[in-house]
Amino acid sequence: MLECDRLAEVLKTEQTNHAQTRKSLTAVIGDTIDQLAKERRTDRSQPESEVKS
Repeated sequence: MLECDRLAEVLKTEQTNHAQTRKSLTAVIGDTIDQLAKERRTDRSQPESEVKS
């Protein structure tokens, strides 16, 4: 039974770690999308002569 309990605890730890990783990656992806959108808005607001330079 000790082995079963140990494996259950390892699984629980792994699930917690996985959830945290997923949360972190989702946040990073969201931040990246926001940054790209901001840069695209900035690029579009520049006159053509400045964009080509």
